[in-house]
Amino acid sequence: MDKPADSWTFRFPIIAFPWALATAFVLLIGWFRNINLLLLLGYLLAAVPLLNALAAARPLRGLRALRRITQPVYAGLPCAVSVRTTPTGGPRLGVRMEDVGPAHRLSWFADRLERDGQSFRGHVVLSQRGRYRWGPVLASSGYPFGLVYRRKELAPAEEVIVLPRLGRLHRGPFR
Repeated sequence: MDKPADSWTFRFPIIAFPWALATAFVLLIGWFRNINLLLLLGYLLAAVPLLNALAAARPLRGLRALRRITQPVYAGLPCAVSVRTTPTGGPRLGVRMEDVGPAHRLSWFADRLERDGQSFRGHVVLSQRGRYRWGPVLASSGYPFGLVYRRKELAPAEEVIVLPRLGRLHRGPFR
C-alpha cells in the first residue's frame, strides 16, 4: 500500500465570512474615524483566523490511519468499514475523520484522540457491482476557533471489486 501524499487543504466555513465582515467594519470605522482602540481591536480580530490556520494543523500532524474493509463486498448488502487512527505523540483534540467515495460517505468526530488511537466503524451499502473506487481517508480540524479548517489525507484511495447481488436464480429463464 502506497503512502498518501502529504497534502494539506484549507476550507473556510460559513461562520468565517460574517467574522471577516465584522473585522472589516471595525477596521474601516477605526481608520476613517481615527479611533486607535477600534483599529487595535480590528487587528486582533484579523489575527484570530491566521492563528486558527496555524493551530488547526497541529491536531493533524503525525496522525496516521488504516482502513479495513470486510471482504467480500456484495452489491445491496451492508459492508463493514473500520478506520483505525493512531496519533504519534500526545493526544489530539477536535478531529473529524471522513471516508468518502462516489456512492458512500462516512464521517466521525473525535473530540479527543488518545495516544493509543481509536477505531471508527461504519456500514456502507453499494448498489452496483463491478469496480468501485474507494476514496481516501481524510482528517480535518478547525480547532480551536473553527474559523479555518485544515484537511489532510491519511490513507490513500483504493479500488474494490463489488460482487453481484446475492439471491436465487431460476433455471426457467436460462433455458
